[in-house]
Amino acid sequence: MTVLMPALAIVVCALPAGAAEAGRVHGGDRGGVPAKVQRALVRWDVSGAREILDSLPPGRPPLALWYEGQVEFLSGRYGKALEHFELLEQLGGAGPGLREMARLTRDTVELSQNLTPHESEHFVLFVDEGRDRILAEPALQTLEAAYDSLGSWLGLHPGERIRVEIIPDAEAFERVSSLSRTEIETSGAVAICKFNKIMLLSPRALLQGYRWRDSLAHEYIHYLLVHLTANRAPVWLQEGVSRYGETLWRSPESLWLGKAQESIFARALREGALIPFESMDSSLVSLPTMGKVQLAFAECALAVEYLLREWKIEGLRGLLKKMAS
Repeated sequence: MTVLMPALAIVVCALPAGAAEAGRVHGGDRGGVPAKVQRALVRWDVSGAREILDSLPPGRPPLALWYEGQVEFLSGRYGKALEHFELLEQLGGAGPGLREMARLTRDTVELSQNLTPHESEHFVLFVDEGRDRILAEPALQTLEAAYDSLGSWLGLHPGERIRVEIIPDAEAFERVSSLSRTEIETSGAVAICKFNKIMLLSPRALLQGYRWRDSLAHEYIHYLLVHLTANRAPVWLQEGVSRYGETLWRSPESLWLGKAQESIFARALREGALIPFESMDSSLVSLPTMGKVQLAFAECALAVEYLLREWKIEGLRGLLKKMAS
Protein backbone atom coordinates (compact mmCIF):
# COMPACT_ATOMS: atom_id res chain seq x y z
CA MET A 1 0.00 0.00 0.00
CA THR A 2 1.23 3.46 -0.73
CA VAL A 3 0.85 6.23 1.79
CA LEU A 4 1.73 9.87 1.49
CA MET A 5 4.95 11.56 2.58
CA PRO A 6 6.80 9.43 1.84
CA ALA A 7 5.05 7.19 -0.69
CA LEU A 8 4.86 3.63 0.55
CA ALA A 9 2.98 0.43 0.00
CA ILE A 10 1.75 -2.49 2.00
CA VAL A 11 0.73 -5.81 0.60
CA VAL A 12 -2.03 -7.57 2.48
CA CYS A 13 -2.99 -11.24 2.37
CA ALA A 14 -4.73 -12.17 -0.84
CA LEU A 15 -8.26 -12.46 0.54
CA PRO A 16 -10.13 -11.19 3.63
CA ALA A 17 -11.21 -14.70 4.52
CA GLY A 18 -9.51 -17.98 3.76
CA ALA A 19 -8.95 -21.14 5.73
CA ALA A 20 -11.26 -20.15 8.59
CA GLU A 21 -14.17 -19.48 6.23
CA ALA A 22 -13.40 -22.68 4.35
CA GLY A 23 -13.75 -24.57 7.59
CA ARG A 24 -17.20 -23.09 8.22
CA VAL A 25 -18.35 -23.94 4.71
CA HIS A 26 -16.93 -27.45 4.65
CA GLY A 27 -17.26 -28.56 8.26
CA GLY A 28 -13.62 -28.03 9.22
CA ASP A 29 -11.78 -30.08 6.57
CA ARG A 30 -8.44 -28.32 6.12
CA GLY A 31 -6.54 -31.02 4.28
CA GLY A 32 -6.37 -32.43 0.78
CA VAL A 33 -7.82 -30.39 -2.07
CA PRO A 34 -8.98 -27.44 0.12
CA ALA A 35 -5.47 -26.95 1.51
CA LYS A 36 -3.91 -27.10 -1.96
CA VAL A 37 -6.37 -24.58 -3.39
CA GLN A 38 -5.90 -22.27 -0.43
CA ARG A 39 -2.12 -22.33 -0.83
CA ALA A 40 -2.48 -21.50 -4.51
CA LEU A 41 -4.86 -18.60 -3.80
CA VAL A 42 -2.64 -17.08 -1.11
CA ARG A 43 0.25 -16.93 -3.60
CA TRP A 44 -2.08 -15.66 -6.37
CA ASP A 45 -1.48 -18.75 -8.46
CA VAL A 46 -4.88 -18.45 -10.16
CA SER A 47 -4.20 -20.96 -12.91
CA GLY A 48 -2.95 -23.51 -10.38
CA ALA A 49 -6.06 -23.11 -8.21
CA ARG A 50 -8.33 -23.39 -11.23
CA GLU A 51 -6.57 -26.57 -12.39
CA ILE A 52 -7.12 -28.18 -8.98
CA LEU A 53 -10.81 -27.22 -8.95
CA ASP A 54 -11.31 -28.47 -12.51
CA SER A 55 -10.05 -31.88 -11.43
CA LEU A 56 -12.90 -32.31 -8.93
CA PRO A 57 -15.71 -34.71 -9.89
CA PRO A 58 -19.30 -33.55 -10.60
CA GLY A 59 -21.57 -32.79 -7.64
CA ARG A 60 -19.12 -30.46 -5.95
CA PRO A 61 -19.57 -29.54 -2.27
CA PRO A 62 -20.30 -25.94 -1.19
CA LEU A 63 -16.60 -25.46 -0.51
CA ALA A 64 -15.94 -25.64 -4.25
CA LEU A 65 -18.29 -22.67 -4.80
CA TRP A 66 -16.31 -20.70 -2.22
CA TYR A 67 -13.00 -21.36 -3.91
CA GLU A 68 -14.36 -20.97 -7.44
CA GLY A 69 -15.72 -17.56 -6.43
CA GLN A 70 -12.29 -16.54 -5.15
CA VAL A 71 -10.60 -17.77 -8.33
CA GLU A 72 -13.03 -15.73 -10.44
CA PHE A 73 -12.46 -12.69 -8.23
CA LEU A 74 -8.67 -12.91 -8.48
CA SER A 75 -9.06 -13.33 -12.26
CA GLY A 76 -11.01 -10.06 -12.50
CA ARG A 77 -14.27 -11.79 -13.46
CA TYR A 78 -16.23 -10.09 -10.71
CA GLY A 79 -19.74 -10.75 -12.02
CA LYS A 80 -19.03 -14.48 -12.19
CA ALA A 81 -17.50 -14.40 -8.72
CA LEU A 82 -20.61 -12.73 -7.34
CA GLU A 83 -22.78 -15.49 -8.82
CA HIS A 84 -20.79 -18.08 -6.87
CA PHE A 85 -20.93 -16.16 -3.59
CA GLU A 86 -24.65 -15.44 -3.88
CA LEU A 87 -25.38 -19.10 -4.64
CA LEU A 88 -23.34 -20.13 -1.63
CA GLU A 89 -25.32 -17.70 0.52
CA GLN A 90 -28.54 -19.31 -0.70
CA LEU A 91 -27.16 -22.70 0.34
CA GLY A 92 -26.68 -21.44 3.87
CA GLY A 93 -22.91 -20.92 3.84
CA ALA A 94 -23.03 -17.23 4.81
CA GLY A 95 -20.32 -16.97 7.45
CA PRO A 96 -18.72 -13.56 8.19
CA GLY A 97 -15.96 -14.08 5.62
CA LEU A 98 -18.42 -14.93 2.86
CA ARG A 99 -20.62 -11.93 3.64
CA GLU A 100 -17.59 -9.63 3.52
CA MET A 101 -16.35 -11.20 0.28
CA ALA A 102 -19.79 -10.84 -1.32
CA ARG A 103 -20.03 -7.19 -0.24
CA LEU A 104 -16.55 -6.45 -1.56
CA THR A 105 -17.39 -8.17 -4.86
CA ARG A 106 -20.62 -6.18 -5.28
CA ASP A 107 -18.72 -2.93 -4.68
CA THR A 108 -16.03 -3.99 -7.15
CA VAL A 109 -18.62 -4.90 -9.79
CA GLU A 110 -20.18 -1.44 -9.39
CA LEU A 111 -16.80 0.27 -9.72
CA SER A 112 -15.72 -1.85 -12.70
CA GLN A 113 -18.82 -0.87 -14.65
CA ASN A 114 -17.59 2.73 -14.59
CA LEU A 115 -13.97 2.06 -15.59
CA THR A 116 -12.60 1.69 -19.13
CA PRO A 117 -9.71 -0.68 -19.97
CA HIS A 118 -6.51 0.46 -21.69
CA GLU A 119 -3.98 -2.23 -22.59
CA SER A 120 -0.23 -2.39 -23.05
CA GLU A 121 1.92 -5.44 -23.64
CA HIS A 122 1.96 -6.59 -20.01
CA PHE A 123 -0.80 -4.61 -18.26
CA VAL A 124 -4.48 -3.81 -18.51
CA LEU A 125 -5.27 -0.48 -16.88
CA PHE A 126 -8.80 0.52 -15.87
CA VAL A 127 -9.58 4.23 -15.51
CA ASP A 128 -12.58 6.53 -15.27
CA GLU A 129 -12.71 7.67 -18.90
CA GLY A 130 -14.34 10.99 -18.07
CA ARG A 131 -12.07 12.07 -15.24
CA ASP A 132 -8.79 10.14 -15.46
CA ARG A 133 -8.30 9.34 -19.15
CA ILE A 134 -5.27 11.66 -19.21
CA LEU A 135 -3.48 9.32 -16.77
CA ALA A 136 -3.73 6.21 -18.95
CA GLU A 137 -0.75 6.75 -21.24
CA PRO A 138 1.81 7.85 -18.60
CA ALA A 139 0.57 5.12 -16.24
CA LEU A 140 1.14 2.39 -18.82
CA GLN A 141 4.52 3.87 -19.74
CA THR A 142 5.52 3.74 -16.07
CA LEU A 143 4.28 0.19 -15.63
CA GLU A 144 6.10 -1.08 -18.72
CA ALA A 145 9.30 0.64 -17.58
CA ALA A 146 8.82 -1.01 -14.18
CA TYR A 147 8.19 -4.38 -15.85
CA ASP A 148 11.57 -4.15 -17.62
CA SER A 149 13.75 -2.56 -14.94
CA LEU A 150 12.27 -4.02 -11.77
CA GLY A 151 11.76 -7.42 -13.37
CA SER A 152 15.44 -7.51 -14.27
CA TRP A 153 16.38 -6.28 -10.79
CA LEU A 154 14.43 -8.98 -8.94
CA GLY A 155 14.61 -11.67 -11.62
CA LEU A 156 10.97 -12.10 -12.60
CA HIS A 157 8.99 -11.08 -15.69
CA PRO A 158 5.40 -12.38 -15.29
CA GLY A 159 3.78 -13.91 -18.34
CA GLU A 160 0.20 -12.93 -17.49
CA ARG A 161 -1.22 -9.48 -18.18
CA ILE A 162 -1.54 -7.68 -14.84
CA ARG A 163 -4.66 -5.76 -13.82
CA VAL A 164 -4.27 -2.18 -12.55
CA GLU A 165 -7.12 0.11 -11.46
CA ILE A 166 -6.99 3.86 -10.91
CA ILE A 167 -9.77 4.47 -8.38
CA PRO A 168 -11.49 7.82 -9.02
CA ASP A 169 -12.27 8.92 -5.45
CA ALA A 170 -11.48 8.18 -1.82
CA GLU A 171 -14.88 6.68 -1.04
CA ALA A 172 -14.54 4.08 -3.79
CA PHE A 173 -10.95 3.36 -2.73
CA GLU A 174 -12.12 2.59 0.78
CA ARG A 175 -14.84 0.25 -0.49
CA VAL A 176 -12.77 -1.83 -2.91
CA SER A 177 -9.42 -1.91 -1.11
CA SER A 178 -10.99 -3.47 2.02
CA LEU A 179 -9.07 -0.97 4.16
CA SER A 180 -11.01 0.84 6.85
CA ARG A 181 -11.39 4.60 6.80
CA THR A 182 -9.36 4.79 10.02
CA GLU A 183 -6.48 2.86 8.44
CA ILE A 184 -6.55 5.07 5.36
CA GLU A 185 -6.72 8.33 7.29
CA THR A 186 -4.09 7.32 9.87
CA SER A 187 -1.55 6.03 7.35
CA GLY A 188 -2.40 8.26 4.38
CA ALA A 189 -2.79 5.18 2.17
CA VAL A 190 -3.29 5.94 -1.53
CA ALA A 191 -2.41 2.63 -3.24
CA ILE A 192 -2.40 -1.07 -2.51
CA CYS A 193 -1.43 -4.35 -4.16
CA LYS A 194 -4.13 -6.85 -3.23
CA PHE A 195 -6.46 -9.38 -4.85
CA ASN A 196 -3.93 -10.09 -7.63
CA LYS A 197 -4.03 -6.50 -8.89
CA ILE A 198 -2.83 -2.97 -8.20
CA MET A 199 -5.27 -0.30 -7.00
CA LEU A 200 -4.25 3.36 -7.00
CA LEU A 201 -6.23 6.39 -5.84
CA SER A 202 -6.38 9.00 -8.59
CA PRO A 203 -3.93 11.85 -7.87
CA ARG A 204 -6.78 14.13 -8.88
CA ALA A 205 -8.49 13.19 -5.60
CA LEU A 206 -5.80 14.96 -3.54
CA LEU A 207 -5.39 18.71 -3.45
CA GLN A 208 -1.67 18.62 -4.31
CA GLY A 209 -1.52 15.16 -5.89
CA TYR A 210 1.35 12.81 -5.02
CA ARG A 211 4.15 10.78 -6.66
CA TRP A 212 1.68 8.41 -8.20
CA ARG A 213 4.02 6.99 -10.84
CA ASP A 214 6.51 5.90 -8.16
CA SER A 215 3.54 4.47 -6.26
CA LEU A 216 2.63 2.33 -9.28
CA ALA A 217 6.19 1.00 -9.36
CA HIS A 218 6.10 0.40 -5.60
CA GLU A 219 2.93 -1.66 -5.88
CA TYR A 220 4.32 -3.57 -8.84
CA ILE A 221 7.27 -4.64 -6.68
CA HIS A 222 4.76 -5.99 -4.16
CA TYR A 223 3.12 -7.96 -6.95
CA LEU A 224 6.49 -9.48 -7.88
CA LEU A 225 7.30 -10.29 -4.24
CA VAL A 226 4.05 -12.19 -3.73
CA HIS A 227 4.96 -14.46 -6.63
CA LEU A 228 8.67 -14.70 -5.80
CA THR A 229 8.11 -15.65 -2.14
CA ALA A 230 4.73 -17.42 -2.35
CA ASN A 231 3.44 -14.51 -0.23
CA ARG A 232 5.70 -15.54 2.66
CA ALA A 233 7.93 -12.49 2.98
CA PRO A 234 7.61 -10.66 6.31
CA VAL A 235 6.13 -7.18 6.19
CA TRP A 236 9.45 -5.43 6.83
CA LEU A 237 11.06 -7.13 3.83
CA GLN A 238 8.04 -6.56 1.57
CA GLU A 239 7.96 -2.87 2.41
CA GLY A 240 11.71 -2.42 2.46
CA VAL A 241 12.26 -3.88 -1.01
CA SER A 242 9.29 -1.95 -2.43
CA ARG A 243 10.32 1.35 -0.84
CA TYR A 244 13.96 0.95 -1.87
CA GLY A 245 13.13 -0.04 -5.43
CA GLU A 246 10.19 2.22 -6.27
CA THR A 247 12.33 4.79 -8.15
CA LEU A 248 14.46 2.30 -10.11
CA TRP A 249 12.07 2.50 -13.06
CA ARG A 250 13.36 6.05 -13.66
CA SER A 251 16.81 6.07 -12.06
CA PRO A 252 19.78 3.66 -12.14
CA GLU A 253 20.23 4.23 -8.38
CA SER A 254 17.59 4.19 -5.66
CA LEU A 255 16.38 7.63 -4.61
CA TRP A 256 14.59 6.47 -1.48
CA LEU A 257 16.76 8.28 1.10
CA GLY A 258 16.05 12.00 1.06
CA LYS A 259 16.25 14.81 3.59
CA ALA A 260 12.85 13.93 5.03
CA GLN A 261 13.91 10.34 5.76
CA GLU A 262 17.22 11.50 7.26
CA SER A 263 15.32 13.83 9.56
CA ILE A 264 12.93 11.06 10.62
CA PHE A 265 15.88 8.77 11.44
CA ALA A 266 17.79 11.47 13.34
CA ARG A 267 14.83 12.23 15.56
CA ALA A 268 14.05 8.54 16.22
CA LEU A 269 17.68 7.83 17.14
CA ARG A 270 17.83 10.90 19.36
CA GLU A 271 14.66 9.88 21.19
CA GLY A 272 15.33 6.11 21.20
CA ALA A 273 12.07 5.63 19.30
CA LEU A 274 12.95 3.14 16.55
CA ILE A 275 10.15 0.66 15.79
CA PRO A 276 10.97 -3.07 16.19
CA PHE A 277 10.25 -5.22 13.15
CA GLU A 278 7.92 -7.42 15.21
CA SER A 279 5.66 -4.39 15.74
CA MET A 280 5.18 -4.28 11.95
CA ASP A 281 4.13 -7.93 11.60
CA SER A 282 0.46 -7.44 10.73
CA SER A 283 0.66 -4.34 8.54
CA LEU A 284 2.23 -0.90 8.65
CA VAL A 285 -1.20 0.71 8.39
CA SER A 286 -1.95 -0.69 11.85
CA LEU A 287 0.67 1.60 13.42
CA PRO A 288 -0.99 4.37 15.46
CA THR A 289 0.24 7.53 13.66
CA MET A 290 1.42 8.60 10.21
CA GLY A 291 4.76 9.56 11.74
CA LYS A 292 5.32 6.01 12.94
CA VAL A 293 4.26 4.65 9.56
CA GLN A 294 6.83 6.88 7.85
CA LEU A 295 9.54 5.84 10.29
CA ALA A 296 8.71 2.16 9.80
CA PHE A 297 9.01 2.48 6.04
CA ALA A 298 12.34 4.24 6.35
CA GLU A 299 13.66 1.53 8.69
CA CYS A 300 12.55 -1.21 6.28
CA ALA A 301 14.23 0.48 3.32
CA LEU A 302 17.44 1.03 5.27
CA ALA A 303 17.51 -2.67 6.22
CA VAL A 304 17.16 -3.65 2.56
CA GLU A 305 19.89 -1.18 1.59
CA TYR A 306 22.14 -2.91 4.13
CA LEU A 307 21.30 -6.36 2.74
CA LEU A 308 22.07 -5.19 -0.78
CA ARG A 309 25.37 -3.68 0.31
CA GLU A 310 26.39 -6.92 2.05
CA TRP A 311 24.87 -9.53 -0.27
CA LYS A 312 24.33 -7.67 -3.55
CA ILE A 313 21.15 -8.22 -5.55
CA GLU A 314 22.03 -11.91 -6.08
CA GLY A 315 21.88 -12.48 -2.33
CA LEU A 316 18.52 -10.76 -2.02
CA ARG A 317 17.11 -12.82 -4.89
CA GLY A 318 18.36 -15.98 -3.17
CA LEU A 319 16.65 -14.98 0.07
CA LEU A 320 13.34 -14.40 -1.72
CA LYS A 321 13.61 -17.72 -3.54
CA LYS A 322 14.26 -19.62 -0.29
CA MET A 323 11.18 -18.06 1.29
CA ALA A 324 9.00 -19.57 -1.42
CA SER A 325 10.19 -23.07 -0.54
